[in-house]
Amino acid sequence: MDCFVEIYQNIVSIFRYAMQLQYYNMVLGFRSAFSMGIILSLLLVPVANIDPAHALTLTNLTSSLGNTTATLTTSIINATASTNVTDTNVSGSVNNTLGLPLPNETIPISVSSNVAGTEIFANGTLITSVNGVNMSFYFDPKGPGKPAAGNTVSLTVDADSLSGSPISGLYIELQDTTGKDIATGYTPVTFSVTSGQQYIVYANNYQNFQFNHWDNGSTNPSRSITLTQSTTITAFYSTGTTSTAPQPPTGLSATAVSPSQINLSWTAPSNNGGSAITGYKIERSSDGGSTWSVIASNTGSTGTTYSDTGLTAGTAYTYRVSAINSVGTSSPSNTASATTNSSGGGSTSSSIVLNNVQSTSGTASLSPYQFTLSNFNVGTGSDLLLVVGVSANNNNVASVTFGGMPLTQAVSSFNNNDAEFWYLKNPSGTGNVVVTMSGSTSAVVGAYAFSGINQTQPIPTHVAKHNTSAGSPTISITTAYPNDWVLDLPSIYGGSTLGSPSCTQEWNGNIPNAITGASSTQIVPAPTTTTCKWTASNNDLYDDVAIEVKADTQSGTTNTATPPSSPTGLTANTVSSSQINLSWSTPSSNGGSPITGYEIERSTNGSAFSVLAQNTGNTNTTYSDTGLVPSTTYTYRVSAINSAGTSSPSNTASATTQASATTAHLSQVQSGLVASDSLTNETMSQQQLQANPGYWTYFGSAPPEHAPYSFNRDTQGLHIGVQAPKDGTWAGFFAMSQNHNAELWSAKVTNPVRTISSTQDGYENGMYVQTSNGLINYVTCTTLTNNQATIWAVFSATGNTNQVTSETLLWVDNSANQPLTHDCTIITNGNNYLKVYLDGNMVYTSNNLNLQMPEPFNDFLEPETSYAGQELVGTFTNYYVTTNETAKVINLPVTAARVDLDDPSGNVLATSQVMGGTATLDVGKYNFPIAGAIKVYDLSNAVIESSSESVYGGDVYSGS
Repeated sequence: MDCFVEIYQNIVSIFRYAMQLQYYNMVLGFRSAFSMGIILSLLLVPVANIDPAHALTLTNLTSSLGNTTATLTTSIINATASTNVTDTNVSGSVNNTLGLPLPNETIPISVSSNVAGTEIFANGTLITSVNGVNMSFYFDPKGPGKPAAGNTVSLTVDADSLSGSPISGLYIELQDTTGKDIATGYTPVTFSVTSGQQYIVYANNYQNFQFNHWDNGSTNPSRSITLTQSTTITAFYSTGTTSTAPQPPTGLSATAVSPSQINLSWTAPSNNGGSAITGYKIERSSDGGSTWSVIASNTGSTGTTYSDTGLTAGTAYTYRVSAINSVGTSSPSNTASATTNSSGGGSTSSSIVLNNVQSTSGTASLSPYQFTLSNFNVGTGSDLLLVVGVSANNNNVASVTFGGMPLTQAVSSFNNNDAEFWYLKNPSGTGNVVVTMSGSTSAVVGAYAFSGINQTQPIPTHVAKHNTSAGSPTISITTAYPNDWVLDLPSIYGGSTLGSPSCTQEWNGNIPNAITGASSTQIVPAPTTTTCKWTASNNDLYDDVAIEVKADTQSGTTNTATPPSSPTGLTANTVSSSQINLSWSTPSSNGGSPITGYEIERSTNGSAFSVLAQNTGNTNTTYSDTGLVPSTTYTYRVSAINSAGTSSPSNTASATTQASATTAHLSQVQSGLVASDSLTNETMSQQQLQANPGYWTYFGSAPPEHAPYSFNRDTQGLHIGVQAPKDGTWAGFFAMSQNHNAELWSAKVTNPVRTISSTQDGYENGMYVQTSNGLINYVTCTTLTNNQATIWAVFSATGNTNQVTSETLLWVDNSANQPLTHDCTIITNGNNYLKVYLDGNMVYTSNNLNLQMPEPFNDFLEPETSYAGQELVGTFTNYYVTTNETAKVINLPVTAARVDLDDPSGNVLATSQVMGGTATLDVGKYNFPIAGAIKVYDLSNAVIESSSESVYGGDVYSGS
């Protein structure tokens, strides 16, 4: 303690006498749990917290007492960092809480000109410029937790009923003295602990098993214990039933949206019976409620909407809904009835007839990020119009097609969410509506089919709106013509449900924690301002678009286009043993409507043709036919397509593929896949996961803090929710993987909100790859959320067995309106090498780090929050672990020059030159498995070996 007395005396000397300042090397551990901000509190810091390697120094500090200029070198107290990617600054402040005669001072220090490697965390705050606005983001100053090492003696925890009968499967937590979980298990459970060290054992309740007392008489479920020898303790439980089946749902409504579909919506029970709602039973009656049939025994989700499809036109149906929890099923809700539209079409206005409405919803996590409305029929009648609406949470629409024909964008609003309308004039028949998004997202997609639409100006008016403060969606549009229709399309965060539309509801889809999308219509007899409103269960930021659909009676004109004339000059040229290229000239007449694509047919006998491409969807006049049989003659013909139809075929052209150069086939000799879990392949409640955790271990700091938390799995992913016990107190809960000697870890991470209401609290959600040796040393791809925005960042951290002591910002995205979902891939050797991809884009790489993460690693999927306003639920999908980021091809012949990995369309995903009979393909940025073909080429660019594979990083393939 002598050194601390000397430090104290020198500081007092500086403060009181303004003498020459002395040099000190005092350093405060960056993530220490004690209070910061008082420079004299350094006297209380244990020696173990002194870490000179992490010191930030202040120099040329000018004393305000007298004319003496002095220099001080010491650690920063209350340090924060701000960054706009190209510049990073730190400021420190000295708070004069003891009343010494020295004013508070703030000293700015330039730390680094590069974000990578900037050590910034002294108080759990990142100050960064987002879209030019400085914002503060808060995070858990302790970082994710993990079990502490130690195996000297055994602690066994049993559970008995009050009558002395053993109870198995009750959840027990072993904690350190701060209440942080270091191990968990289900009774009877045995923990390895360090002799002489103090621990806390916490006994959790489960349904009707309620903790009563310990075997030492304590009625507190949290028990402190210090062992010097192996010991067994017993928790006693009362077993009276405390949970019941839930109350029935309320407010059930039924709305017919087409001749074959009725949409239902309802309100969740006001009382869940003491156990979380896990799904709903839905029943239907076609005789007014006299007899009932079950159409969904358990929806498996907490969503309060349902679409009943495949119904009979012009038929009345009655519905009722019951809620389900772990105890049982509620009594039914109120009944609600609706009659499907007649088969001749839906609502009409003047010449406009609504022929069909169809909707779907889901999450597209893999390229090409598509949603499909299968077999959509646009109906009959003249002057048809197809309108497609898309509501998405974090990406916009790239394209929309119907039967391969491209649609045109009418209006979009992509600010808080995404809302877009697309349209196609004069569609015909039945086809798939395919919506391709620009990236991974969740979306609600719906389609309208109208007849009687003006083909010259089908959508004369449109508006787009987004709000800057939370509210219920509303939009107004001033129509220009009589007897038209108004269509609206709101898009709001999936934590809100929409109801009570002021216009006629056509679809309403909710994806919890992602997006709610809906649409309604209004018939407008005369030009006027029409407002369409919805009521949101939880007000949030939204986007909304609306369009006017014009009746063809307003102009008296209809589409007079005809199918185009035939393409000409078709030629076929052999490229290889498996490929023929086609080329042709456009028709001399497009029939009065632009060419939108081409139909391509192929024959192997010169007379009987089969469709090779129903519609290319573009105006290109070339086409490559791949995957052909060697030494085979193929004959082709091409037809042009416009809005009126398809032309007669072109001339025919033939070509013969080359003979096969080789039949050599690659074989897999080693798989790189270590572990994988889509996290969408089962529906399990929290209780079921606790009883059968499988690959994952579930725990966190929330249970010992008695903070609200939850976790479950369904077809949308693994959901982990957590809420701070009070504002400013951090709580977390996570799924921890098993340990692996692997280098590549990947998962899709979805943040539930873009902002929180608190100005002083934060929420973070991410994936952490961490050494499993007991130290909290990790790298993470994570979100940070405050009251203004959500940003993504990459950190590395080191610490002890209890908490993080140093954290380094490696990369941060400062752009506005960042996606709430990213595929995160972390590749590391735990020593010096780290590479991070987001959605296949490399955001960070270095081979010059000091990560201090010896293998094996494990993975934490974890949300953490200091915000007590609500439980925020992070979602995780598509988890996998592979040995590394490359796929190798070995034992190649001396003639081999290059190896490519192609996708099914022939696009080259990765390529490598052959060196010493080996090629190494860098595939880490792709989602695994990669469906593709590995092709080995010689110097003449001929394929000499190949194989179709599902490729993982770390795979090894061998030549013949």
